[in-house]
This record gives sequence, C-alpha cells and structure tokens, in this order.
Amino acid sequence: MGLKNKKHERAALLLSEDKLTDQQIAETVGVTLRTIARWKLKEPFLARVDELTQAWADRALEHGLARRSRRLEVLSDLHSKLLLIIEKRGQDPELAGLWNGAGATGLVVKTFKGIGKDEQYREVEVREVDTGIVKEIRCLLEQIAQEAGQHVTQVNVTIGLADQIREARERVTTARNSRLLAQPAQSNVPQ
Repeated sequence: MGLKNKKHERAALLLSEDKLTDQQIAETVGVTLRTIARWKLKEPFLARVDELTQAWADRALEHGLARRSRRLEVLSDLHSKLLLIIEKRGQDPELAGLWNGAGATGLVVKTFKGIGKDEQYREVEVREVDTGIVKEIRCLLEQIAQEAGQHVTQVNVTIGLADQIREARERVTTARNSRLLAQPAQSNVPQ
C-alpha cells in the first residue's frame, strides 16, 4: 500500500533502492535534507520503505544472482569460457610445440618481461604455465560444488606422534598380557 503524498512515496522508493544519498533523494523529490530526515522518523514512512525494500529483495531472489540456479548458470558459463581459452591456446602452433608438446595443453602462455635498466633495458619473451587460470578453474569448480550442495569440507583430526606411540605400546602390552594369561602354567620342577 503506497503513501498518499506523492513526494513521500517517491522518497520511500528511492530510499528502498539504496542507490542515492539522502541529499540526492531530497533534491530529486524537491524537498530539503531536513525534511527527508523528519520523514525517516515517522512510522508509516519507515514501514513503506521496509515494504519496498522487501519487494526489491523478493525480485532479486526471483530473478537475479540470489537464485542458486542463476548463480550456477553464471559459474558454469564462466568455467566454459576459461576452458575455451585453454582450448584456443592449445591450437596455437607457436605454443603447441613447446616443451615436447606440453604447449598443446593450452596451459602455456607467452608474456613479455622487462629486464635491465636505462640503456640496457629490453623486453624478453617468457613462456610459462598459466597457474592463474588453473587456480581460477579449481576455485570455480569448488564454488559450483558448494552451490550444488556437493562440496564436503574435510575435517582432519590428528593425534600427536607421542600419543600414537603410547597407544601402540598399550595395545602391544595388552596383547602380550592376554597371551600370557591364556597359556597353561608350566612347572620348572624336573620330573
């Protein structure tokens, strides 16, 4: 339900969008900053701002990146584009022959590096593995798995080496004692 005053309604809408400062909203609506501040103290105005803000949030959930399926779609698209970059690099004949054919993987990049100073400065060609794209793909895959509910965080509980040795000794002692108890008593007296 909207506010009766058009200026109030417009100000509430602009506040709910959260894009402009209060001063910019006051100028847009045609009131002073002090008037905006006064309106923000009134319950019906605040309720309308909250109502409009909730409407924006609902729309974002329905249509935007707030929807899991949309986030997964964007992440998947980004993943495909990174794989396409690798594929195209692997088709580059100049890079494909590097390192006994390892350049054909598409993970090798050619960059230029400046060395030297002043008159000795020159640029040299450098070919190296693009670890950045590999890391980005791994992060994307992890994020996709998290979004899809397939990512499990592994928890490693480790016991200190001293504790492991003590526990092993206790097991050996227990086993030895149980074997001794299970043997029939032997007499050392000759017959």
